[in-house]
Amino acid sequence: MSLPNCCIGICVYNNEYGLPKVLKNIKKLESVFTIKVIIFYDDSTDRSLEMIYKYSKALHLDYKLLINNNPRSEIRTENISNARNGILEHIRNNYSVYPYFAMIDSNKYSCVGKIRPEVINAMLERKDEWDSISFDREAGYYDDWALSLEPLLYSFDHYEPREPVVQKMRENKNKILQHYKENSPNELIHVYSAFNGFALYKSEIFLRCSYSADIDVQLFPRDSIMIQCMILEQNIIPIFYADCEHRKFHLEAIKKYDARIRVSLLSLFSIEEETDELS
Repeated sequence: MSLPNCCIGICVYNNEYGLPKVLKNIKKLESVFTIKVIIFYDDSTDRSLEMIYKYSKALHLDYKLLINNNPRSEIRTENISNARNGILEHIRNNYSVYPYFAMIDSNKYSCVGKIRPEVINAMLERKDEWDSISFDREAGYYDDWALSLEPLLYSFDHYEPREPVVQKMRENKNKILQHYKENSPNELIHVYSAFNGFALYKSEIFLRCSYSADIDVQLFPRDSIMIQCMILEQNIIPIFYADCEHRKFHLEAIKKYDARIRVSLLSLFSIEEETDELS
């Protein structure tokens, strides 16, 4: 039986350390998918472009390199949004029939441990339970900003002071994850947004969505922002840009298409880092 097709998108900007490890991990997913790699590259000051060419060739990856010729924004998540949207547009125009696509980070910490293809296989066997699936991480769940987990869905970067909100939202996350680990470790956790370095998406839903660093309060569940402010005893600041780009992407999919955003407690990446060798 043939493997399902999947595009894997990578945003690259000054990622020379992480790229070799991430590209090798993508190669290992060829046991799960027939893969097309879509790389969106922003002009970098390190050897990122050299790493793309070197390792893609050495690993015999089927890839497309998209080079950004537009000016970069001063807002980091606007640049990432533009890159991810560029990847989505390329998939829409060329691979819209593929049932899945994934986004993977190429930084030096999130996806550099050895990947476990069997974890993806386990989630494909449960594909009727999710529309987006992301994962816990053996080295620790780090991507708190992208995470919208009830009852705290709004960005902690949009409160002032910020630090007490970060602490409370992390405590909420840790409490909920620990509860599931102790009581329902096989449960797929319902969230409103999550990434944690790698997420797999069903194309039929998410190719109709887009990333943005802007905050659209209409996408949040009714009264959820007010409830969060009451819990935190703080009000949001009236700045509606520079948010994590994943939140809008996921909230739009829920609002428009009733998407099921889920987190598996399985760790997709081991804590052990690979060497830079090609073998």
